Amino acid sequence: MSHQEILTILIVGGPGDEELLRKNLLSIQNRNDWNDYVVHVLDNGLSHGHDPIRLEFPNVQVHHGCPHDPKKPNACRGSYQHAGALNQFLVNHEILTPYLLILDPDFFILRENWIRTVTSHMSQKGLAFWGAPWHPKWYSKHRYFPCVHCFFVDTRQVDCQRLDFTPDLIERGQKADRKNGIPLVESAANLEKIASRSIVPKRWVPVFFAIIREVLDALRNIYVEAKQPIPITLLIARKGVWFIGKIQGKLRAFLSLGASLTLNRRIIGSANDTGWLIERKYCNSSISSETLVPYVNLKKDFSKPQYLNSWWGPVIEGMVPERWSYLPKRRNYFTTKGFGDHGLPDLGDLGWEEFMWENSPFGFHMRRYNKVKRNLQEESLMLVEILKLNLTEVSRAG
Repeated sequence: MSHQEILTILIVGGPGDEELLRKNLLSIQNRNDWNDYVVHVLDNGLSHGHDPIRLEFPNVQVHHGCPHDPKKPNACRGSYQHAGALNQFLVNHEILTPYLLILDPDFFILRENWIRTVTSHMSQKGLAFWGAPWHPKWYSKHRYFPCVHCFFVDTRQVDCQRLDFTPDLIERGQKADRKNGIPLVESAANLEKIASRSIVPKRWVPVFFAIIREVLDALRNIYVEAKQPIPITLLIARKGVWFIGKIQGKLRAFLSLGASLTLNRRIIGSANDTGWLIERKYCNSSISSETLVPYVNLKKDFSKPQYLNSWWGPVIEGMVPERWSYLPKRRNYFTTKGFGDHGLPDLGDLGWEEFMWENSPFGFHMRRYNKVKRNLQEESLMLVEILKLNLTEVSRAG
């Protein structure tokens, strides 16, 4: 390390990340006027027979990452592997720069000269941690503290070798993430339970009522063919099943709304994802932290619970205590003005997450996890387009 380097950047990569890493490293290089950083890429694919990540950039070194644990459930195996790679590197390597940045391969910082700007800001305010929080739409995650997507650390205030990124997602986290729309994958201990449930249709209520209706119709036909009077109880039962069938969609929506307003709130802030131990240790300590400001569009970001998209949804949340609210209550924690309000493309249409700082665009997270119906070509073109932009020039033009 040269005496000029002030930042160590640590990125965990894996199969399929090489092109993103190239674009990100090139962006870091182009947006910072000083060669005052060193990058360590942890290749988590090497232990499993994948081709090694090859990067030819100054100040960039690629290391063996950490193998995944096959005993962990698929839904959270990557999180444990990611955390394991970070923990392993930090225990075995001393960070010699004043600042450390943990960065996702798909988190891109657009601010010009952001290394000097951010580290100077942290120094002036005495911040030990600074970065992007979990986007509020992931309401099962923790709030008000930076997460590993973009996580700056002042190494003079914090012993990096003691940072523990290990998540706790085997049981509690999966239940919470399922409410966020993340598919359920149970632990190995529950495989037998899964097998016993696999024959049950996902929408069993309509199937159940269809069977009852068929049985009642068959009974009615027996009486008709026998030219016998149909019992009044059978007629009432048929009418009742028919009526329930007509309203079951509305009934399901009503029950779903009731669950969102009550029982589902128990999973808010309960998913102990990568880095939660650090947040638990430092969030209420004398060590200071600060977060970027995520852009939130309620209609686009919150598919669940749906009532948040109504005019009365935020009103309800305003009356609910912080612990049970789907929306964060801390003043200015998120903003409703994003990149599109500053002359940049609206990245929310692609499911990407925008982060602001000092009322200006700072960076974005492509957030590739758990996204369906992705248009990879459109995303690739958008990434190339936005990385070409100079925010200073865009701001002047605006």
